Amino acid sequence: MSSKKLDALIRLIRDEYKDGLGTTMLNKILWSVDAMAYRVNGKSLTGATYIRRLNGPVANHAYTKGATILSDDEQSLVKTVLSEIRKGTAAEVSDITHDVIWKLARNGETIPLCATLASQIGEITDDAMKWANDSVVNMSAHPIPHSTD
Repeated sequence: MSSKKLDALIRLIRDEYKDGLGTTMLNKILWSVDAMAYRVNGKSLTGATYIRRLNGPVANHAYTKGATILSDDEQSLVKTVLSEIRKGTAAEVSDITHDVIWKLARNGETIPLCATLASQIGEITDDAMKWANDSVVNMSAHPIPHSTD
């Protein structure tokens, strides 16, 4: 994890929220930014891991001091997420961060960002169903041997 990047992200978020920002909302924004970065770039912006807590995902990190710079693309991604979050009420933001992935995790369990790729239900097409059925038939015809160890 790049704690310097995490610190830079926190500073940028706090700069954008001049009227103040609570810890719960900060963690919701951190999760949303890292989840969006993972979907867009295939990797987290901060490298933080997230733990499922009662009020939503919480970054599992330690803050460090020191200046660092987020790239223009990273700052743009953050501002895009902040712009969307600002449109919603606290309840609506919770609905975003309390998605199916959060609901399936147990309290205290790490939530991998790659799980966000499966958090949105897509359309199940006839081609996808055919592929799934063919795969099951193929697996049944060629079972994988299991180790007895």
